Amino acid sequence: MDFTYQSAKIVTIAGYVIFRNRWILEFNEIIQQEGLEVKKVKYRYHIMDKDKQLILRYDNVPHFPKIKTHPHHKHFRDKVTESTGPGLLKVINEVETLLVKEKAKMY
Repeated sequence: MDFTYQSAKIVTIAGYVIFRNRWILEFNEIIQQEGLEVKKVKYRYHIMDKDKQLILRYDNVPHFPKIKTHPHHKHFRDKVTESTGPGLLKVINEVETLLVKEKAKMY
């Protein structure tokens, strides 16, 4: 995990997690202090399989304006759906749930 301070009030957090089945979660968050509040202003959580094929991605890049939760959205394989903009731990939990389902398919 890497922390890069863009200014005294803005930090970028980036890193990756490798799961048991070699899926990779790459993440980036830009956190900004505004007065007494700390806000996540930009994020990307990108999960891919061992062959680097997209499984899941959450981000808030404003390229799907028709989605109700714009700019927040979720890519799941080839579909794009609404999202409330989860945090890193929620994404890790979701990946763990997907891993259990994938493992169950093998048996």
